[in-house]
Amino acid sequence: MLLGVMCVGLAGCGAATHEVALPTDAPIVPAAFRMTPASDRGELPATRVQFVLIWPGGERDVIDVGVFVGACHPVASRASAIADVECWWGPRQTHLTASQRGRVVQVHGRQPPDGIEELFGEVRLRRLARARALEAVVASGDVE
Repeated sequence: MLLGVMCVGLAGCGAATHEVALPTDAPIVPAAFRMTPASDRGELPATRVQFVLIWPGGERDVIDVGVFVGACHPVASRASAIADVECWWGPRQTHLTASQRGRVVQVHGRQPPDGIEELFGEVRLRRLARARALEAVVASGDVE
């Protein structure tokens, strides 16, 4: 207990990693990456990526992640992630991960050349719920 108090007193000691446990009966909100062709990168192919949460009744929360060079496709997700996507063109590869911490859903990613992880966007859930990936792969704008 004393170590915890000292740790908080000394620069927070990683308070950003604190995770809020969700109740097991929290409602499930379907979620998916939406990937559509984009042409704002000149001659190179590009993909616009969004992350969409679909609430009962059809309301949606959308994180506009960005436009990435190349083609994007879903990949196997880590156990702690909602969904993962990779975008690549030649030697360039970007990995995007959607994850949830309490009522906040975030999309993080790593891009070349430095590969440093950055936050691309986040949304605070309207109410306490668990975001879960849709079973179907959404790669052409089917989640509108």
